[in-house]
Amino acid sequence: MNEKEIFDKINDMLTDTDFPLEIRSIADLEDFLNDDDNRRFESFELIGRLYDNLVYRNEVDRYPEGI
Repeated sequence: MNEKEIFDKINDMLTDTDFPLEIRSIADLEDFLNDDDNRRFESFELIGRLYDNLVYRNEVDRYPEGI
């Protein structure tokens, strides 16, 4: 999933909520995740995972299976 697809998926999840803004950048996403009030959203955890995929996708797996 590329960056645009991730943001589209996140915004689709938030369309059914009362979240007033569209998330368009990593900074917007970080603001959303750092606001404890947003934990009330059912999709909060999944959005956090999408953030991790977006930010850390190019990192080397430091803990390969079998170790």
